[in-house]
Amino acid sequence: DAETGAFLQKLVCSKVDSITSDMFDTMDTAKKVAILRVLSREFATYHEQCQAYYQLMEDVQSLASTSHLDESLSIIQDAIRRSVHANRSTCWVHDEDKNVMWTPLADGQSLVIPVGAGFVGIAYLGRKSLSVPDAYADSRFNRAVDKKTGYRTQSVLCVPIIAHDGAVRAVIQALNKSSPSSSVFVEQDARVVTFLGNALLESLNRTSIREKAEKALQRLDALVDAADAMFEPRPSQQYIMLLRERSKRLFKMMDLAIFLSNKDFFSRQSFGPSGDIRSDVVDLDRGIAGYCYRTRETLYLDAPTEDDRFNPSVDSEAGAFPMVSAPVIHNGNVTAVIQWHMAAKSRNAQSVGDSDYFDPTRVSHTTTLEKYLSIVACIVEVISPYSTRANLSWKTLVPPS
Repeated sequence: DAETGAFLQKLVCSKVDSITSDMFDTMDTAKKVAILRVLSREFATYHEQCQAYYQLMEDVQSLASTSHLDESLSIIQDAIRRSVHANRSTCWVHDEDKNVMWTPLADGQSLVIPVGAGFVGIAYLGRKSLSVPDAYADSRFNRAVDKKTGYRTQSVLCVPIIAHDGAVRAVIQALNKSSPSSSVFVEQDARVVTFLGNALLESLNRTSIREKAEKALQRLDALVDAADAMFEPRPSQQYIMLLRERSKRLFKMMDLAIFLSNKDFFSRQSFGPSGDIRSDVVDLDRGIAGYCYRTRETLYLDAPTEDDRFNPSVDSEAGAFPMVSAPVIHNGNVTAVIQWHMAAKSRNAQSVGDSDYFDPTRVSHTTTLEKYLSIVACIVEVISPYSTRANLSWKTLVPPS
């Protein structure tokens, strides 16, 4: 009634004093009970909000203490599920080099989508939060993912996370709000996600710098070790074994094969199933190796066995694994071709960031490869000087019948 409302208004707008105490004392029991119930509900709401803020602070502190990007993303996704009562949460990070959005999967790979795809793409391109109460009622929703996973998307919230330079670094997506008070994401939810997203920005910058530095140091160590191999005399096969081991450290290379070029044929040095070195002779003009020899071009092939230039009698074969094939040049001559496959990465696997796999779109990778090929060229000269084989013909190996 009016008396109860006036008391509550005075209580909210001023400090508790003798006037409000006197007002409360003169009320009947029913009104006192009603007032206490209102105050109890308000206190419970206030207490819940305080607990949520405390949890947010703990999540931010956890982000500040981690140095790994995947761990940061896991922390932020858990925090968002709790904070906005979402059934699921996903953080989509923008990869500037490839201009795609990606999120890590449990198996260590990444799920990658185009920048403009779905609700995430709308939030990214529009640079504004997007709340959709019913995904299936929105024509922009792509039902294919639900059909594939069996998950039923209902309400959706997508919030772009914008850095100080104006670039959208990520989009955070929350699905299916399950709060007792609402099943639709509201503006307050977007503000909470933005707050956590801004904390994520610092983590993204910190972990990105650290991981790039670590990768660069690891590859520098591998290059130095490969160079050191030249200065210690050893049998030719040991040099090849060392090249294989250093190659693995650089870009998770496997199935290394070296094609030493002669006048009209390759002397191929490759590895058998048991790790033993096999030596044989193959045609200089055939296969991907022959193409790299003629054109001096480095090739990255996602599905080498499906390439028209691939020749199983010449090239290294490893099923569905991508291949790198590169010419080795010394004093202006293509003295060899080197081939390897990417270890444990199928053609359907997608990676972003500076992963351990060779990526021809990344300048740091191609620069490292160029340095490595220079070292390989020197080691090849130690194994078999080009001057001793440049005029060696196939005919001299096969006696006339």
